[in-house]
Amino acid sequence: MTVLRKKQLPIAKRWISLLAVFLIFLGTVSPVVFAEDESQESGDITVFATFDVSAVGFSQTWPFTFNDNWFRGKASRYDHDIAKASLGMSMSAFRPTWDPDAAIDPSLHVRDYLLQCGFTSLREDDYDKNPSLYTVSTMIGSKQIGEGKDGFTLLAVGICGGGYANEWLSNFTIGDENVHAGFRSAANEVYDRIFGYIAEQKLQGNKLKVWVSGWSRSGGIANILGTKLADSDYFGTDDVFVYTFGCPMTTKEPGEYPNIFNICGKMDPVPNVPFADWGYKRNGTTLFLPSIQTDSDYAEKLVRAKEVYQAESSLVHWDNVEWDTESRVIMNYLLKIAPNSKVYTEHVQEHVINIYETKQPIIMMRELFAMANDEELINSENRSEANSFLTYLAYTLFGYTTGNDLAAKYSNKEATLSGNLLHGHSPDVYLAWLFSTDDTSELYSNKMRYMRVVINGDVDVAILGQGKYRGLVKMVRADGSEGDSIVFEGNTYGKTEHGPDIFMDRSKGQTIILLPKDQAYDIVVYSNKSQTIDVHAIALEAGKTNGNFNKMHYADLRAGQYDVVRSTGNDIDGEGYYDIETGDTFDTVEIVNGTSQELAIDLERSNILKLSWKQIVILSYLIPTVLISFLAMNITWFIGKHRLKRKKKEGVVPSGVRYDGVPSACIITSLGLFFLQDIAYWLMPSYTLQRTLLKLVIGVMLSLLCIRGYRKQPSELSKGILAVLLICIPADIAFGYAPMVSIVLISVAGIVLCWAFFRFERQELWQFLLGVVFSCLSGYVMMRFGTTVYSLQYPLMIAMVCLSFTVSLSLNMPKKLRWGTLLLSLAVVLMSIQTGTEMTFLGHLIAGLVFYIALGLFAAGTKYKKIPVIQPAAADAAV
Repeated sequence: MTVLRKKQLPIAKRWISLLAVFLIFLGTVSPVVFAEDESQESGDITVFATFDVSAVGFSQTWPFTFNDNWFRGKASRYDHDIAKASLGMSMSAFRPTWDPDAAIDPSLHVRDYLLQCGFTSLREDDYDKNPSLYTVSTMIGSKQIGEGKDGFTLLAVGICGGGYANEWLSNFTIGDENVHAGFRSAANEVYDRIFGYIAEQKLQGNKLKVWVSGWSRSGGIANILGTKLADSDYFGTDDVFVYTFGCPMTTKEPGEYPNIFNICGKMDPVPNVPFADWGYKRNGTTLFLPSIQTDSDYAEKLVRAKEVYQAESSLVHWDNVEWDTESRVIMNYLLKIAPNSKVYTEHVQEHVINIYETKQPIIMMRELFAMANDEELINSENRSEANSFLTYLAYTLFGYTTGNDLAAKYSNKEATLSGNLLHGHSPDVYLAWLFSTDDTSELYSNKMRYMRVVINGDVDVAILGQGKYRGLVKMVRADGSEGDSIVFEGNTYGKTEHGPDIFMDRSKGQTIILLPKDQAYDIVVYSNKSQTIDVHAIALEAGKTNGNFNKMHYADLRAGQYDVVRSTGNDIDGEGYYDIETGDTFDTVEIVNGTSQELAIDLERSNILKLSWKQIVILSYLIPTVLISFLAMNITWFIGKHRLKRKKKEGVVPSGVRYDGVPSACIITSLGLFFLQDIAYWLMPSYTLQRTLLKLVIGVMLSLLCIRGYRKQPSELSKGILAVLLICIPADIAFGYAPMVSIVLISVAGIVLCWAFFRFERQELWQFLLGVVFSCLSGYVMMRFGTTVYSLQYPLMIAMVCLSFTVSLSLNMPKKLRWGTLLLSLAVVLMSIQTGTEMTFLGHLIAGLVFYIALGLFAAGTKYKKIPVIQPAAADAAV
């Protein structure tokens, strides 16, 4: 037994030792295992922001991190953690667009975000109002951080930057002063709210710091607000943390504010306006995200951002550089039309606001035509550019609706329309980039220059990289397929691994390339046949609406021959070489200014239609009008034939009667022509001759229809109808020149018509009394909403209305004529109202439509003789 105990004691000691080691081991590893506990101790908390994902049209919730300790330091030091949390606050401040709770509480998301971050005493402003040009929605909260002399109160200010409807109009109210007028007005409002909040919460004696963020429009507001707060007596640049995203330009005299950080996408169009060429910049420091156009290492940086984007939106990330090109070209044309903010404010601003307020295609075209007819805006110096701009815009709309351009090819079919059009200005994309890395030296890029190269001809084109990316970067053949290797100057080049993602495509006989200027590249052009090819390279810079079409490079190449176009790099510091070198066979030709804009259309917007913008606008309304009229005509014929067939079966109509489709064809054609002339009236007011011819064609067509009926069944009534139509034709034509003359003529026509009706049937006293009552009401409406007339035309109108309503009560009068008379009187009332109020397209269209329907009913109201078909005697007896 004793021997046994001696053997067990060492074993027990061994187990005790192992247990002690194990406990020590647990003690050393427990902080790593419970990383969440450690983060809690360091102050990190996870908060969730809910926002609308524009690319897919639904709401998403994304985790962000917040830490009080971030704000203990100086605001003048960029902090990537604060930047991400600021993006969370600015995105949650959007008004919900797809969220079902939007109708209950538009501030729901930002309120929840700030509460999670620990802010209390929340103050909400303007979220409960209908968004307009004069509102700015904000949420302000406060949080005490630390105690004693190191303690301070942090104010959080979330400004609505999405889903704000007409609040966005302040983007267009630029003004001609040193600071953007719309943003400044909103910033002043928020500034007053902050100090109102300080007074409400009795924080005047506290040490205060402010945290402000904003997206897009609210980014512009925050950019100006940050300067006002930093310049106030309460705060300094170390106490005001400002982070903006997709921030537009705000001022012509930017200050040195190290506490303001603006994070912008290079190809995001919003940060490019108002134009730098007008002298506008941003306060503070601007940090740019990478882009495929300017960064050769874009593909490497995008790997992680793609993962974040897909997790956030459930879509595979895409780049549509042609949307970027289109927005750049459009802004470049606008800059040529409005070369400074004064011209914009006086001649463009109101039109742009009207377009955005109404959001109607017809209003957009009307405003564009109004600008085109502004002689002070469009003059001899920029008329060529203006016409080219409208043509380019029409081609863009045509290419979008038909899918006939590269932008449609590279759009994401799973994304929403706004997700495609505003992909560069999508907060979803910004979030993906900010969460892709914490190494800001890799994230932000100061490479801004690139080239757009367009090569025409039946050619195969290859891009060879130099230095780090030496080898074949990309090759596109004339048929659009890609190649894997080429032989160039005796050397074989294969596809480089992990090479740059250069945009290169073949479309409509053109090879289009977007080449970053941060590396040197060779563009090898192989000719597939003996031909003259041309190469055009335009130097561009992100954030600027520059680029002039001033050179073309021509080369005569035989089949199988090649030449090279070289582009040097060295744009890392923004001072790189800004042109290209061509091979020996190329001839360089300077392009004169007169043809440069026409060339821009050919190069930037290749289109199968070689039409002007006016021709495209006319076609865009002519084609659907013709198709709709043809469809309506067929439907009318089908219904008419069916009704006639049914009446034949019922024995109401003899079996030999044939359907007469001429009246319906004439009336529907007249209505179609009326719609076209009304479009011309609204969009192209200077096209008076064209409108007059259309009205004349309508009048002649309806008159011939009436004469046709009169010849088949001559009577005093049909003679009166014909006389009325012959009066209404010049009345209709006169409306575009002298509306009141037109109304007088129509009133005379109405009285002539009523006289013919009285001869057809005598009216009773009760009918006259009702007519007088109706005319008094109509007279009140015309005086209340239209023009007050004291001359002969007013009693004429009243008499016409009175008589026409009286006639419309006649039970023996043909139904079409009764309705036609009533509609003619209604047309007089509507036209009177239109002459006394601000004329709108819809009001003008309704008044004219009622008028032409009345004329059509008159023209078709005469009973025509039918040509009977000989039937057997038994059938005639049955009838």
